[in-house]
Amino acid sequence: MKEVLLKAAHDHPKVMQEPAPAVFFTTFGASTLDHELRLYVRELRDRSYTVDELNRAIDRLCRENDINIAF
Repeated sequence: MKEVLLKAAHDHPKVMQEPAPAVFFTTFGASTLDHELRLYVRELRDRSYTVDELNRAIDRLCRENDINIAF
């Protein structure tokens, strides 16, 4: 999962590479392994669009890598 999250972040043009994006395994949920992706964008106005695009990229990458997301 960490690799998928970092790939999505590194591939997005609005995500700054310095400081580098980071992934943290935050907790064991009831039936999940919870992760947090931290990253920076240069302009605050890019935040919402970038989050939307990253979420879509992460969903696609998870499907391509047979990673099931618990809902």
